[in-house]
Amino acid sequence: EWSALEAGVVQRSELLDAIVADLYGAQKLLAGRHLPVPAVLDHDEYLRTMVGAPVSPSLFMVAVDLGRDDDGRWKVMSDRTQAPSGAGYAMQNRRVVSRVMPEVYHAAHLHRLTPFFQAMRTALVDAAP
Repeated sequence: EWSALEAGVVQRSELLDAIVADLYGAQKLLAGRHLPVPAVLDHDEYLRTMVGAPVSPSLFMVAVDLGRDDDGRWKVMSDRTQAPSGAGYAMQNRRVVSRVMPEVYHAAHLHRLTPFFQAMRTALVDAAP
């Protein structure tokens, strides 16, 4: 079940990254009115000074909130492209559950989060000038 979800989330993330690259680069989406110009240009977090910069902004991390609909199908409820706070919450929640309900925690056979955080740290270091 996760394989299909993963492929869709990857595709969605690549699309979001391409949109960001266009908004700070060629701006074809705005020129073609595929996105509402005022909604983009008037947004508090849109950095006009980055338009045409030598290094185009890109999404470093994307997260999605998933849920099931009435028929049990997975749906993306929202996208997260800002600070990766959810990863920190996941780590904190696991630490609390492991201490408060150790039997439940160990019975769940969860995948470790350490490889994710190590990969994120390596990617950040590699992306730094």
